[in-house]
Amino acid sequence: NHTRWTQHDSNTKLEKRIHDINNWKKSLERCLAETDAEIALLQQEKERTELALEAKKVPLDITLECLMLRENRQNIDLVRDEVEAQLHKEVEVIEGAK
Repeated sequence: NHTRWTQHDSNTKLEKRIHDINNWKKSLERCLAETDAEIALLQQEKERTELALEAKKVPLDITLECLMLRENRQNIDLVRDEVEAQLHKEVEVIEGAK
């Protein structure tokens, strides 16, 4: 009887331990799935951010080219006016938005 009781007790403890381990496994699998989903969302956001930064490059390049063309003008055509001031301001705004 004592042996059977000990075996029953051991089996009961093992079943409880198996149950606990399965619960932990399910919890870890759920956590892993949530982490994978979060990583995927972060990757998508990173790609969108990189595209947005790349999109800001085109207006900046155009503005810098306009300034360069104005600065390469000869003598009488070389003027400092409101348009140039606005081009410099646009460069500051675009670079400030990066």
